[in-house]
Amino acid sequence: MRSFFAFLFFLLVSGAAVSDAHAQLDCTNLTDKPVWIAIAYNFTPPDSDWSDNDWVTEGWLYIKPGDTVVLSKHMGYDKEMGFKNNFFFYAYQPNGREWKGIRKFALDKRPPNPKTPAEFDFKIRRAHRNLTVDPKRNPNYERYLFKGGNLGKDPYGIIELRDSDVNDTPDSAGEDIIRAPGQ
Repeated sequence: MRSFFAFLFFLLVSGAAVSDAHAQLDCTNLTDKPVWIAIAYNFTPPDSDWSDNDWVTEGWLYIKPGDTVVLSKHMGYDKEMGFKNNFFFYAYQPNGREWKGIRKFALDKRPPNPKTPAEFDFKIRRAHRNLTVDPKRNPNYERYLFKGGNLGKDPYGIIELRDSDVNDTPDSAGEDIIRAPGQ
């Protein structure tokens, strides 16, 4: 019986340690030109019903050739933020290529300015809804096509941008991609 309680105590202690862990998502620019990147993720605030989940976009981060930036320090559960998962990204090089997929999310289309240290210029809640990109309400928002970055399978992830990367085709949607309402 004592071993049962010891095992139960171990589970409680290890579970508390896991709930405070912060996994992160990074992006490395393996091209010879700078890249701008934005992310989208599913977000459920603490003490909320799962049906209250939301999609958020944040952008723009400037990544020099060969550099790595942190896109999110909180993948999974965080006491303050809630549950963030299913990360997507859209990236582009001015007068160059785009990294895009099949998921549509709203982004602020205004030209970004490089910042040091890297920090996002904007955050859009309900980025998956058509009302978000209403030109009368938000004239600077447009819908962009995002690629799957980290779909909740790995607590730590890295997106590597290469010149040889291929954009997603409409028939490449994976089973684990969750469609948002209005998509």
